[in-house]
Amino acid sequence: MATQKDVRRSLEALPDSLTDAYGEIYKRILTQKGSAPRLALNAFRWIQCSYEPLRSETLLDAVTVELGDSGEFSHEAVQPNDLLKACQNLLILDKRLNVFRFAHLSVDEYLETRLPKVGSHSEIAKVCLSLLCTPGPWGGLCPWCSG
Repeated sequence: MATQKDVRRSLEALPDSLTDAYGEIYKRILTQKGSAPRLALNAFRWIQCSYEPLRSETLLDAVTVELGDSGEFSHEAVQPNDLLKACQNLLILDKRLNVFRFAHLSVDEYLETRLPKVGSHSEIAKVCLSLLCTPGPWGGLCPWCSG
């Protein structure tokens, strides 16, 4: 927001509940232009499903993989600030540990209502299986699943 007046107006119009606030943020994420919504949703899925925090470089690589209709994949580099912007402050980058994580446990709880973990696991499995079955820079090995 550009002015203090804008900030005051925004504070006066805050949602009544945390769920409503997350709902507004989630809608904003989905209506962003370009690949930002896909990047954000991919990041949420990977963080939801990871058994341990993924190094920031690993997550940045994972969220940009895109599967084509015929099974081919593409990958484009993304910068940490671009991912943070796409996620609208629902993710933070812990620079000390070099990991992205949800800004608060309540973010994970909210996202589970929009992105059930079973669906997230399915989407991640598709990406990993496609990478395993496609000759490429990793020689048929999924870099996120093989440690």
